[in-house]
Amino acid sequence: ANRAWAVGDGGLVLATVDAGATWVAHASGVARLHGVVFADSLRGLAVGQHGAIVQSANGGTSWSAVDSGTTAHLRSVALSGSTAWAVGDAGTALRSTDGGATWSSVATGVTTRLRAVRFRNANEGWAVGDGGTVLYSANGGASWTVFNTGNGQDLVDLSVSGTEAAWAVGGGAQVWRLSNVAPTAAQSLS
Repeated sequence: ANRAWAVGDGGLVLATVDAGATWVAHASGVARLHGVVFADSLRGLAVGQHGAIVQSANGGTSWSAVDSGTTAHLRSVALSGSTAWAVGDAGTALRSTDGGATWSSVATGVTTRLRAVRFRNANEGWAVGDGGTVLYSANGGASWTVFNTGNGQDLVDLSVSGTEAAWAVGGGAQVWRLSNVAPTAAQSLS
């Protein structure tokens, strides 16, 4: 629980091993990263502009490029066991079943920017994006069911844990409760 990573402009990866008291900068070799996830203290993936995916096997000290098969900007990445998912612009969704070594494109049924993806386990996950877009998968991201909040506000992030509902936040100061059926407005903070 003391380890964390952050990514950003210039392909910068920041890592801490002391709960954020100090941070060490590492270069990834790509222009801009938008999302990072680690399976454990050593094995991680990061995604970014122009379809960039990089992987680390040493806690983020060094990174190697992986062919994503897309040039769409990737915004978020999730990992459960050896299955990984990445989402991004133009409804792009990618899936890997070998820990991020190889990737395949998955149809989402949307063309909007997807900003976040999270999986509860290897099967159940959500992705959210612009215009209130919500995607749900019950089969490890092999296919997606499309929902929409109906208010047109962009959803920018997700939280998923345990067996409870997933939660999305976004524009209009709204919090949405997500399940395998239509999203429900939980609270408006405006």
